[in-house]
Amino acid sequence: MHGPADPGRRRSGWRAGLPLLLGLLLALLLAPAAFPADDETCEACHDDPDLQRLESGIPHSLYVNTGMIAASVHDGLDCTDCHTALEEVEDFPHEPRLPGVNCAECHEDAFQEYMAGFYDHLTQRGFTAVPGCVQCHGSHEIRVRADTRRVCGVCHNDAVRKFDGSVHNLDDEAQGLSCTSCHSAHTKGERGNMLPADWRLFTVERCLSCHKNQSADYLASHHYRQVKKGNPDAPICTDCHGNHEIYSPEDPRSQVHVDRLDATCDRCHTGHAATIHRKSEVDPRLMTCVACHTGHQTQMDRVESTIFKETVPETCLRCHGEDRHKKESLAHGRMMIVDENGQEANCTSCHIYHWKLPDEAHKAAASERIACINCHAKENRDYERSAHGVAFRKGHKEAPTCVTCHGEKKVERISSRFTGQTIISLCSSCHGNREITMRFQLNPNVVSGYLNTYHGKVYSLGFQGRKFATCISCHDNHLILPKEDPASTISRQHIIETCGRCHEDANKNFVTLLQHYDPMQKKRSPILAGIHVFMVWLLRITLGVFGLHTILWMLRSLVDRIRHGPRKRKKSRYRYKRFGVWDRSLHGLMILSFLLLAMTGLPLKYSHTEASYWIASNLLDLRTMAILHRIGAVMTFTYFFLHLVGLMARVIRGKRKLKEILWGPDSLVLQPRDAKEFVQHLGFFVGLAKKPEFGRFAYWEKFDYMAVFWGVAVIGVSGLTLWFPTFFTQLLPGWVINAAHIIHSEEALLATGFIFTIHFFNEHFRPENFPFDEVIFTGSVSERYMLEERRRWFEELEKEGRIDEIRVTPMKLLPRALLYVLGFLALAIGLALLALIVIGTFS
Repeated sequence: MHGPADPGRRRSGWRAGLPLLLGLLLALLLAPAAFPADDETCEACHDDPDLQRLESGIPHSLYVNTGMIAASVHDGLDCTDCHTALEEVEDFPHEPRLPGVNCAECHEDAFQEYMAGFYDHLTQRGFTAVPGCVQCHGSHEIRVRADTRRVCGVCHNDAVRKFDGSVHNLDDEAQGLSCTSCHSAHTKGERGNMLPADWRLFTVERCLSCHKNQSADYLASHHYRQVKKGNPDAPICTDCHGNHEIYSPEDPRSQVHVDRLDATCDRCHTGHAATIHRKSEVDPRLMTCVACHTGHQTQMDRVESTIFKETVPETCLRCHGEDRHKKESLAHGRMMIVDENGQEANCTSCHIYHWKLPDEAHKAAASERIACINCHAKENRDYERSAHGVAFRKGHKEAPTCVTCHGEKKVERISSRFTGQTIISLCSSCHGNREITMRFQLNPNVVSGYLNTYHGKVYSLGFQGRKFATCISCHDNHLILPKEDPASTISRQHIIETCGRCHEDANKNFVTLLQHYDPMQKKRSPILAGIHVFMVWLLRITLGVFGLHTILWMLRSLVDRIRHGPRKRKKSRYRYKRFGVWDRSLHGLMILSFLLLAMTGLPLKYSHTEASYWIASNLLDLRTMAILHRIGAVMTFTYFFLHLVGLMARVIRGKRKLKEILWGPDSLVLQPRDAKEFVQHLGFFVGLAKKPEFGRFAYWEKFDYMAVFWGVAVIGVSGLTLWFPTFFTQLLPGWVINAAHIIHSEEALLATGFIFTIHFFNEHFRPENFPFDEVIFTGSVSERYMLEERRRWFEELEKEGRIDEIRVTPMKLLPRALLYVLGFLALAIGLALLALIVIGTFS
């Protein structure tokens, strides 16, 4: 049987095992870690900025600390959460190369998208250096938004450079954009996986996801509707604003800046930049495409659009005055309120959005006329058939269109715009243009010939009435055709009807008168040319001969005045009667009628002068002139008839024989003796003969008297022909009217020119009688006059003992003064009309 152990032996065994335990504990403390690493373990080595690893000779930093992780999106994760291979490592430091981080363990969807849409897409196209997660997102300092310069710029340097200067690269990182704001981060081939139309729609959706304020306008626009229809030419956001190099519209570099906008729009709307709604002299910056289309609102069928039918007037009125077309005097004034169909008209009813510049004026005219067709279809049909329309279709830009005649702005009513004055001026602007008439072989004498007619002279005097023929009175307004066309208003088939609108009794002879006749057109009518030449030479010879006679007489009288001084006029108790009351009354009627005819006829003859225009505008209007001229004609025929009746009465009553009237010593008919006295008088003027002694009537007085018979006959008959043209052309050809116009005009000029120069000098202005010869007013002359001017008559009366029969007492002062006033008034009017003749002849 054993007993308990010895205590001494137990104490020595414990002491023997103590060193072994201490050694084991020291070994454990000094041995490498053999348990899973934590962040502190990793940081013990990697928190060294100089820690590097060479890969293909290139050093790569292995520096990492917990601060980097805390600042990244992985804050809160441990190293082993990504570097899972460290979980099986027992000995640290670990091997230099560990298996790579598998991001797909957390980001499986993004990784699968990356592999299919990015990695495989590039490797299949032969790329080897395909960036992975680390190249874009970084290894430890991972952020939500990548640094585009460091990441995308490695491959897409040009795009990044443009993006850096764009409006999208904001300084504020929280609000700024990056490449992945628009582009998918993990899908490189998304565009290749879509049809072009789908890709364009996708791009629009990307842009509008941020630009929500512009989305409503663009999605409702005509542009977007075309994009949805698959139109490859329809613009999307990037077509106008750019891809990466996008600037603010206020930036001059922007494609939609005011200075560059027209060029941007013109890339699709070819030609519209050159036809923008502005004149060439207007600053382009003041009127661009968006002035009317307002950016993204390009639709025309939405009420909100600025170019919608109902709202377009508001758009136009931003620049154009509201009252521009609403005046009653304007042709479309009432249409601006309610048109003929009961619908409100607007600017686009007439105006085209875009007009051409002067280099394409012909196309502009066509587009302008199209707008007029919308309401004026009949007028357009007539225009198309007309000579103007034919010329226009042939491409002649000079051919008139609607706006040429009616105007482009402030189109006035027909009654306001097309008066007699404006019609002639308008037609003359082309038909009176020498360059145009020569180029198109038009009659160069149309305007000058018209101005020679009564109607043309009425126009020149500024007559505003409608009682004279203008261009459209005969040629129509829109259906203007050559006379060879049977449909023409001046063709043989319609000319009588056309003339009959004014001349009710127009006949076939009347319509053959030469319209637009100019006397210079000698080949057109040799007969009229001969008549014109005869009348002109008659005027030249008459005024030439007696003009020389007057000059010589004036010079001789001045010489005598210088030699002998002014003659004193002795007052005599008696005077000698030359003209009775009857003769003086007829002469007074003659003066009145002659001045009346001259005052109303000369302004018409010289209608081209400002003086005639002033007379017609301020003294006598045209209607009054016409009436007074006819009254003057009646007065002329009256005094002429009364004079003949008076002569016949003297013969019948036995006071004078017919032979005495025609050939007696007191006859007013020119006789051979008058020719001798004329030659002798000329000799006296130059100092080669004595002064002839005249009888009761001198040769110049007889010439004046005989000229009345010629003048009344020639002017009277021609005047009656012009007064009643349809009556005379019932038997006479139409050119007789042209002849009557030539004769009436030239003979009237001869009569007035002769009276106001030769007659005035012979009777009043020569020094012997200056300033006024009263004989035709008072009927008597002084004894001095009888002895100096009518000595032969005085001696014959004394010889016959009849001198006392004609001796009378002077007229009383008051009636004599009154006659002087009337006489000087007549002289003043005559001299004023002479001034008009001079102005008209030499202007």
